Amino acid sequence: LSGAELQNGTGSLTLGGTPEGCVPAGAITVDGLTAAQSANLTGLTLRAHAPGGTVTFATTPSTLSPPARVEAADGITVTTSLTATGLLTLAADVFQTGTGTVTVAAGATVATASTLTITAADLDLQGTGALTAPAIFVTNSRQGRSVGLGATAGDLTLSGAELQNVTGSLTLGGTPEGFA
Repeated sequence: LSGAELQNGTGSLTLGGTPEGCVPAGAITVDGLTAAQSANLTGLTLRAHAPGGTVTFATTPSTLSPPARVEAADGITVTTSLTATGLLTLAADVFQTGTGTVTVAAGATVATASTLTITAADLDLQGTGALTAPAIFVTNSRQGRSVGLGATAGDLTLSGAELQNVTGSLTLGGTPEGFA
C-alpha cells in the first residue's frame, strides 16, 4: 500500500488482518509515510500477528497523523524516526510469549505530542531521545512479570543508559487505562 493510495482512504484502517479471522501478516515495513498521507484516517492499526510477526519502521522517517496502534507477535523495530501527531500505542508481544521487544536504534526516535503507550517483553533504547512524549507508559506484556530499573535485572529492564534516552513523564508497570 503506497502513501499515495493511503491518502485516498478515510475512516479507520487496519492492515494485517482483523479479529474476524483474516490471514495475519508476518511482517510489516513502514518507510517514509507522511502526515498528509494518513491525515484522512480516523485511526490506523498495523497488525503483524503471524508467528514471528514483526513491524519495522525503516530507512526514511515516518509520521502517523491519526491515533495509531502498532501490534506485533515478535517485536517492533524503529531504525529511523517515527513521529505521531496523536496517541501512539506499540504492542510488541501481543500473544504474551515473552519475546516481543521494542527496539529503537541509535539515531532513531519515537515521538508523539500525545500519549505513548508501550507493552513489550523488553525495551532496547539505543540512542539519545529514543522515546519522547508528554506521557509515556511502559508495561511488561506478561502479567505478573517484573520490571527492572537501573542496574537491576527484570523481565523487562530499563537500564540507566536507556532511561537517559527517555524524555517525558514515564510510568512503569501501568497504562493510561490502569495498571496491568
